[in-house]
Amino acid sequence: MHRFAEHPGVTAAFNVAFQEYGRDYTYIFRVDNDVHLRPDAISKMVCVMDTDPGVGVTVPRLTYFSAPAVLNGGAMYINEYGGVGKNVDSPDTCDCDTGLGAALGFRVEALLSVGRWFDPDLMLFAEEPEICAALRCNGFRTAYVPSASGTHETAVGTGRHTALSTYLNYRNHEVVRRRYGSRMTTAIRFANVFPRMLLRSVRKSDWIGLLGYWDGLIGRKLHVSWWNEMIANKGFKRPPVG
Repeated sequence: MHRFAEHPGVTAAFNVAFQEYGRDYTYIFRVDNDVHLRPDAISKMVCVMDTDPGVGVTVPRLTYFSAPAVLNGGAMYINEYGGVGKNVDSPDTCDCDTGLGAALGFRVEALLSVGRWFDPDLMLFAEEPEICAALRCNGFRTAYVPSASGTHETAVGTGRHTALSTYLNYRNHEVVRRRYGSRMTTAIRFANVFPRMLLRSVRKSDWIGLLGYWDGLIGRKLHVSWWNEMIANKGFKRPPVG
């Protein structure tokens, strides 16, 4: 058990777990507390990584706990603008770009190649496409394993539709797009997305999503003190500069 004096952010906490407890293993798994995997799910993901040393990440098939027939997380693919464009329920094991972060299996050798697990600057949201992209740059693939299955309740966390979750979603996904996409892709996305987001913000008098997108575009940093203030007060204010 590791106790923090203050909450360092979800991604930073995972990194502490990896650095202190996970480096000596062959594989390490993230399974959130609202995920219910079938008893054989882990072994099936391990089997795929044992069989193919090029696979660095395995993605199980997740459906909604409240609607088991509805896909929640499948084989996810990044679109031309750098966002998750498709969530495919493939019947067979296949390569994909990323998966739902609530449950993923990792090859420790792959993580050691980038020196970490999840990016601590993201804190929460978009950490799964980021680490999959980082590992892909080092030659490791992500594989969807539909025979490894489970259900996902979707946790409360920051709240699915709070100002904080909206800000982090927009900010973090843009950080990842800029990091692994081209300048041309960023420019095309800005030309297509920014005007529509601006009009929607004006129409709804809600600027949080646009603010998050802009802060991701300019690379505004997050701070642990800001994060703790947000989760303690359940409110929102823009992260300080510096």
